[in-house]
Amino acid sequence: MQLPDLPFTQYLKEKKGTGDIIASGDRADVCQVTRYYEEYVKEKALSSNFLNSCLVTSVEKVRMSPQIINEDTGEMEGDAVENIWEVSIKRLESSTDGFPQSFRVRAKNIVLATGTSDIPNVLGVPGEDLKFIRHGVSKVSAALHHINNETRCNPVLVIGAGLSAADAIITARKNNCNVVHVFRETPCGNPAQMLKSLPRAIYPEYVMMYELMCGDVTVDWYKPYPQYAVKAFIDKNRVRLESLQGRSEIIDVSLALVQIGSNADLSFMPSQGTNLGVVPGMKIEVKHNVVDVDPFTSESVIEKGLYAMGPLIGDNFVRFLKGGAMAITQHIQMKNGVINM
Repeated sequence: MQLPDLPFTQYLKEKKGTGDIIASGDRADVCQVTRYYEEYVKEKALSSNFLNSCLVTSVEKVRMSPQIINEDTGEMEGDAVENIWEVSIKRLESSTDGFPQSFRVRAKNIVLATGTSDIPNVLGVPGEDLKFIRHGVSKVSAALHHINNETRCNPVLVIGAGLSAADAIITARKNNCNVVHVFRETPCGNPAQMLKSLPRAIYPEYVMMYELMCGDVTVDWYKPYPQYAVKAFIDKNRVRLESLQGRSEIIDVSLALVQIGSNADLSFMPSQGTNLGVVPGMKIEVKHNVVDVDPFTSESVIEKGLYAMGPLIGDNFVRFLKGGAMAITQHIQMKNGVINM
């Protein structure tokens, strides 16, 4: 998470009084890390390497040839000799940086680093479009800061049993909210439960969440509903729950955070990226079908010159991103003859 020559703790201290300071032992939230990265780009004068507020509309391979001018005809000549990536980009906001609203970039190598939070999964139950419901990780912090005063006395409902659900609960507690937690399975003894496998020394808050879900630890601000599912969202911030045994209950909430995973939006890729997965023909999913890459270089097994990192290849923790980025950089430099191995 920390970038070279600007320690994260130093950044937080310098921002004292701006709401960025975190208590000792607390993990930084998404907003704090986002601001840290933005500040790093400015402080290190890297802005010219970034184009913000852009939408990639397509990525495709084109055949390029060396451009030679025929002295007799004045025409360009040359046989196609290599494949190259052409990326079509659309600006979402007007800018004065000299780039047009729509343009194309050609490159020998491209890196997919989109993450997998573009398309949040939905429950598919009645009332899921009501205003007190939010889907996905990106909406959590803003939603918690703008809870309706009329319903603030009611708990926040979090649905899901993974890392994103745990993060939502931790963030809700930082905002002094009580939490009702609904999840389908009992996590205790479930080998697929990711929270169970995390070391306490590195991820104490996630281990705490696992113990809360199992009932090994109880606190007054957290109430778990293991082996329950949401059956419907109702007007006036009400939710109907049903257990696997058929017991039904209606609860009042201030906010409902649906954290049941999400998928990457690779609609800009040929075949929407379905040819890139470990299982060809299936859409890319963080749990079932990640991008198939060489484990040492992160280059696609299917498409040379295409790299992927982060959750797209199953690396779901920030601490893994540096290794992926370094592997990609090293491999591209080796191909370009910058370094020898």
